[in-house]
Amino acid sequence: MTNARPSKAGCGPVKGALSMAILARDKGFNGLILPRENAPEAAVVEEIEVIGIDTPAEAVGFLTGQLPLEPTGIDIDAVFADASRYEEDFSEVRGQESVKRAVTVAAAGGHTTSC
Repeated sequence: MTNARPSKAGCGPVKGALSMAILARDKGFNGLILPRENAPEAAVVEEIEVIGIDTPAEAVGFLTGQLPLEPTGIDIDAVFADASRYEEDFSEVRGQESVKRAVTVAAAGGHTTSC
């Protein structure tokens, strides 16, 4: 169980949920408890159950068996299908191969361009 910023309101999101899930699986853990906001990210890792919680009290209730919580399920094919839809693309651009390549490389590296 991890939480970057515990608060009275509940569990805040954490960074590295995917990495934590991979490590937990590789170390032989059966499951991982994360803030609900991060659960879908970690749920893409197979062979480990990810439990999303909103408050520390939910984690305690789950761990003591007093609060049954279902593991977060995710349809990985739907995630990739949704992420591969773009409103704009280069399909109508003719020529300018070097410019298209430069923009593609910049976007893949998480960079922006100014024109």
